[in-house]
Amino acid sequence: MIRQAYLRAVFSQDLTFFDKLEDETIPQDQLDLLKKEDLLPPTNNNGSPGTIAICITTIASLIQGGIGEKVGGVLQALAQMICGFAIAFSRQWKLAGVCSTMLPATALVMVLCLLAQAKLEYRMVAQDARAAEVAEEVLGSIRTTQSLNAHHRAEEQYKKIVDVAKDCGVKKAIAEACSIGLGFFIMFASYSLCFFYGVRLFRDGVIQNPGVIVTWVHSVLP
Repeated sequence: MIRQAYLRAVFSQDLTFFDKLEDETIPQDQLDLLKKEDLLPPTNNNGSPGTIAICITTIASLIQGGIGEKVGGVLQALAQMICGFAIAFSRQWKLAGVCSTMLPATALVMVLCLLAQAKLEYRMVAQDARAAEVAEEVLGSIRTTQSLNAHHRAEEQYKKIVDVAKDCGVKKAIAEACSIGLGFFIMFASYSLCFFYGVRLFRDGVIQNPGVIVTWVHSVLP
């Protein structure tokens, strides 16, 4: 449905729209860098219809993945979190209050890692669009390119753009790895804090039943 609506909107444009098509997915600073390194195709505009194909295959897939199963997962996690904290605070509010101090660290790590991943994904899509633009220019004028023996320069230009996208992909993978690693570290640190403070409360007689600690762990911690 998203791809159909996108194509319907594209086909409803005037012909002048494609003549003046601008690639809005590339930031100005990145566009200046590409111009400085001679990575732009020999055109007078900032984009080409090749960007449309990239938007259909990549951006539409990202939107579909974001509003698909993840919406149900977010709602389920939100309901589980609310019910878990309600049970935890009703059982032992002191233990719940101390162990909840790990939540800001978890939120901070997730937000920073997600922002980094989104930024790198944005750059990858922009580079893919630029690579598609170069390929379209070469294939659209293949006779001229072959007669002028310019295919080597176009190949080198395409390879440079793909290498930039590859670097962004590697950095994105590193960001995902840091997100997973830090997430598990905070989770196990929360386990340690919960059992440490829970045993102290049980020793001081605040908690009469050690099963409260296990209840809190299974209610709040993942």
